[in-house]
Amino acid sequence: RYSIPAAFAFLALAGFLVLSIMNRPLSKETMNSLIDKKLEKMVESHDEISSAVLTIYSDTRHLNETYAAGYTGENLSEPVTVGHPWYSASIGKTFTASLIGILCEQGKIGLDDPISRYLDGNLLEGLFVFEGTDYSNRVTVRHLLGHTSGIGDYYEDPVIHGDTMTERLKSQPDKVWTPLELVAFTREYQPAVSAPGDTFHYSDTGYILLGFIIEKVTGQEFHEVMHENILDPLDMDDTYVVFKSKPMIPQKLDILEVYIDGIDFSDTNILSFDWSGGGLITTMSDLLKFSKALHGGKIVSADTLAMMTDFRHEYDNGVHYGLGMMEFRFGEFSPFLKGLPDICGGVGSTSAFMMYDTMNDIHIIANFGSVGFMEESVPFLADVLMTVDRLRE
Repeated sequence: RYSIPAAFAFLALAGFLVLSIMNRPLSKETMNSLIDKKLEKMVESHDEISSAVLTIYSDTRHLNETYAAGYTGENLSEPVTVGHPWYSASIGKTFTASLIGILCEQGKIGLDDPISRYLDGNLLEGLFVFEGTDYSNRVTVRHLLGHTSGIGDYYEDPVIHGDTMTERLKSQPDKVWTPLELVAFTREYQPAVSAPGDTFHYSDTGYILLGFIIEKVTGQEFHEVMHENILDPLDMDDTYVVFKSKPMIPQKLDILEVYIDGIDFSDTNILSFDWSGGGLITTMSDLLKFSKALHGGKIVSADTLAMMTDFRHEYDNGVHYGLGMMEFRFGEFSPFLKGLPDICGGVGSTSAFMMYDTMNDIHIIANFGSVGFMEESVPFLADVLMTVDRLRE
């Protein structure tokens, strides 16, 4: 899903190197002009996407820059703005992990509690059977958060028979998926991949179970807990859990396109397949509010954030995972990028990003709206960060 490192091998990396060597200082006006042109060129030259939105924010560097390129709507005739809502995919996992963190700080959940304390045996049946042994009583909340429970992934894992989830989504775009159906899909078609704690294996199914845990300990529906603890306190008035809640301010704009294999599914029921694994519709300004609050200690404590950002698991070369958050280590992508700081945050398979450069206090939020565009989008973010680094007041 996040096949990124290969992209850097095919880039004209000499261009990055020349940019680094020249390092000519830029005014803010020139920087914005350059990034605008880069974004427009990116959209115009790739058929996989029809639009892109980008935000760069930093208190310490006095940046609050927004960019938009491309078109949306019927026949792609409407210019895209930074105010358009969009599907944030697995960025929502950072929200779910934050809710778990809040409940842990309230003493309602323990990270090392067995999930069988909160979820009944009927729900867990068959999900954690590996090589003939049922490990469901050994799986902890921490295992689910860090994708080390051994459970399969309904979205991307192969199936023992029949169609994969992606094939079913494309053939049944009008079907509304319930969380129980998503778990049942893994139970019926996808065996566990390891015993708990033995392997990192990215799993949307595991995050659906986290949604059920949140509901169990709060006695509320997942979307209610999300609004009460995060969205409403942060005045994220344009953000909601798709098919479950509504934005505080009625939206006047349709969500941007969501491309899977070149087909736009933004106006179908396919987006019901994510829920607590990433079912948020949001906007650039709302996501910036969340990113600033998370890294500013206003959602979870510094100790909880430190656990979320303990990126000990390698997803792929240059891509590391903590608890509900990813980190890009650009120096591992390419030797030409050794000097570029690491960035961390939430990443969605639709080439959606909510990242933070802790070294330079820079938030970078972007959406390209296409599952097939990840390899191009991450190098683009690296290019943007290198351009921002040239800014001189």
